[in-house]
Amino acid sequence: MATVDATGLVTAVSAGAATITATSEGKTGSTAITVTLVPVANVAVSPISASLMAGTTRQFTATTTDANNNTLTGRAVSWVSSNTSVATIDATAGLVTAVSPGGPITITATSEGKTGTASVTVTPVPVATVTVSPSAPTISVGDVLSLTTTLRDANNNVLTGRVVTWNSDAPSVASVNPTTGVVSGASPGAATITATSEGKTGTAYVNVRAVSSGAGPLRVSSRNPRYFENGDGQIVYLTGSHTWSNLQDNGTIDPPPAFDFAAYLNFLVAHGHNFTRLWTWEQAKWTAEISQDYWITPGPFMRTGPGVALDGSSVSLLGLEDDGEERGFAGPVGADQGNAFAQNSLGLLYEKGQGVPAEVVRAHMWFNLSGAQGHEPGVKNRDRAAGLMTKEQVAEAQKLARVWKPVAR
Repeated sequence: MATVDATGLVTAVSAGAATITATSEGKTGSTAITVTLVPVANVAVSPISASLMAGTTRQFTATTTDANNNTLTGRAVSWVSSNTSVATIDATAGLVTAVSPGGPITITATSEGKTGTASVTVTPVPVATVTVSPSAPTISVGDVLSLTTTLRDANNNVLTGRVVTWNSDAPSVASVNPTTGVVSGASPGAATITATSEGKTGTAYVNVRAVSSGAGPLRVSSRNPRYFENGDGQIVYLTGSHTWSNLQDNGTIDPPPAFDFAAYLNFLVAHGHNFTRLWTWEQAKWTAEISQDYWITPGPFMRTGPGVALDGSSVSLLGLEDDGEERGFAGPVGADQGNAFAQNSLGLLYEKGQGVPAEVVRAHMWFNLSGAQGHEPGVKNRDRAAGLMTKEQVAEAQKLARVWKPVAR
């Protein structure tokens, strides 16, 4: 606690109590002394300021000195943060943990009533990568599509709350809202859409196609075999219905009552259906499982196999346009009556030999008759077929078209 020399000079060593004794000729005298610590006069915190990324830590230290600027050791120091939502600090160890972006905040060290401070600023973890989704979409002219981004740090952690800006390298093809990432198809072509955040970029390659007519045969989608797509690559989700009547007049009297086609179309529209599953009635009369005769008119679909139906007729295709209106029967029904859609349909059947002999001349004739009425598919099919025919075949088909006369309904 304290030492004393022969002259009686006492030197305080450490805090505590001690007794000093003087002796002369066998006689003694003593006194009690108390040694106290030199008080802390100043507290200095190091580092005096720091910038930390959210989620990181930094060790802070405190140095205590007396009034003569002598360093004091072994003094208790306590720590506190002015805003623990930005950064916390261990109360005894002085380890700072950055919590969320903000600041500067104040870190305070206290020892024996004296304080020292440091400032801390917490910055966001920087963006390392930007990923745009979808990465290679296809849209039609006039369509809009919302692109999204996923931002990650260097450790692949997802980051949120960051500012993202967008731009297109070909706004005449596909423009993009600079803040929302909504892409608008303007004209056929391709455009690169770039998303930027904190200097890092990600891209999407947008293909814009012309507005599709929806025409063309359906095929299983190469992108998702659970769906079909048309000739333009557009996904077509089929929702349909089933009818026993097969769009034929049917009933228990002969002739049967007319099939209410308008009501059936209304049913499809009301239920959001875009295709039907049909049964083929080949007989004109059915007696099985019922107590009376059931009559059916010739079916509306062209037979794909050889021969004729049981009633001796060659049933044919019912033509429908996009607006859902009945255009009449193909072949000997609607086509012979001058229906442009039915004529084009019958031309396709003759061209492919489905239910009828494969005759390119007769196919061209029906295409020509259909196109002459302004039916665009008929025009396209006529021109396409002509490219596969000889001049003599085309001349013969044109002659047949000139002499053709519609049949009265």
